Amino acid sequence: VGTALHDPNFVFFGGQDLYRSGDGGQTFAYVNDWPAYYTDVAHSLHADISFVKSFPDTNGNDVFLIGTDGGLYQSTDDGATVTNLNPIGMRQAQYYDSYTGRTPPYVISINAQDQGYQRNSDPPSGIVAYTQVISGDYAHLTSGDGGATVWSNYAGFTQIDPAPTNAQS
Repeated sequence: VGTALHDPNFVFFGGQDLYRSGDGGQTFAYVNDWPAYYTDVAHSLHADISFVKSFPDTNGNDVFLIGTDGGLYQSTDDGATVTNLNPIGMRQAQYYDSYTGRTPPYVISINAQDQGYQRNSDPPSGIVAYTQVISGDYAHLTSGDGGATVWSNYAGFTQIDPAPTNAQS
């Protein structure tokens, strides 16, 4: 899937999970297994690795970008640790549904594949940043009270956001 610029023996192999090797692929170690994501969204990879790309920073060190079904990650230590670039200020996702509140501040709620339920409780005009409230494959959104509460579906249950206008975005 990818190699380091500074050392061709440092390689990555991905599929459902990501593995890394410092010995040209003779041995591999997990970066993390995918269930770890749900307990540490900020520092654990989501499942389904699509790519690993290495780029030099201004000092010539490798910066790795790792693509997953749950978004984009970065590592500056050869994959020993990763940082999720998506929970705040997301600029990419596959959206299933959206709902805009009917009264000010016109809260926008969205459901996305793998990046779950997101919202912006005080949307400005222009490009809007969303906060990922919970990960997962959330689908349809609805409200029976103009957006004072927002309901969404996930496989096997329905979730309620009881006060999206009072939430921090």
